[in-house]
Amino acid sequence: MFRCASCLTNKFISYRYISGFALIQCVKCGLLQTKTSESERFKYVQKKYSVRYAQEYKNAWSKLNQRFARHMALIERYSSGKKLLDIGCGTGYFLKYLTKQYSSWSVFGVEPSNILRKEAIKNTGLEIRDGELCNIPFKDNCFDVVTCYDVLEHDARLAKNIDELKRVLKPGGLLFVQAPNYKSIMAMITGNYWDWWCIPDHVLHFSYLYLIKYLKTNGFTIQESYTYEDRLDYMSNIKGKFSSNYLLKLIYIFLIPLFLISEWIGWLTNRGGLIVVVARK
Repeated sequence: MFRCASCLTNKFISYRYISGFALIQCVKCGLLQTKTSESERFKYVQKKYSVRYAQEYKNAWSKLNQRFARHMALIERYSSGKKLLDIGCGTGYFLKYLTKQYSSWSVFGVEPSNILRKEAIKNTGLEIRDGELCNIPFKDNCFDVVTCYDVLEHDARLAKNIDELKRVLKPGGLLFVQAPNYKSIMAMITGNYWDWWCIPDHVLHFSYLYLIKYLKTNGFTIQESYTYEDRLDYMSNIKGKFSSNYLLKLIYIFLIPLFLISEWIGWLTNRGGLIVVVARK
């Protein structure tokens, strides 16, 4: 029986269908989930996280560095300790940035994909451990900061995952979370074409308010939170929705000023495409 990843109820309402998969919303707590099996998701993940995927990240290095700089400034504002774990570190570019720009920090990574983990080791020269969010291969009360860049949405064991994050954080340690916001302006405009649905790889879908509430309910104190997205990502996402014929392309060009205004409104109302939360244990 399919159960809610948060409150374990089995009562849902249908939200929408994407790529043949049902998105269902918990009647009790409101969490949105992809109805899929572990085997279906495993097949998709094995195909997606390939050598080609790892190589494509190199093209985003400059843009990612700008993002990492903003986020580290935020982390340093709230953390006096300098021992950091990046969960689901992928190809290791965040850790690579830290080793170059924040040499006083002790940094560690965990990545379940063999392909991405090998790339991360090559990029950073660090020991990147094999492990999942639900079973982090480190001792209790080990880290001042744990970062989860686009990780929580990949695993349905939400309660267990949050408990694991709390376990490895020191008392008063910081959790930094980034996750897609399905209540964003970008998602509203693009509908099923929204790139960050990532069905069936993303099995959980968060809104800004839901994620804040869930972390608070599970013992975290929110230090800072906001939403944002890269403007190029925003516009290319919307452009994809209007690319099927010549008329729609003309409509897209005509509406560009309105789309840019809508992005600004999204930032002001916490409806940007990505949620960022800094929370204290």
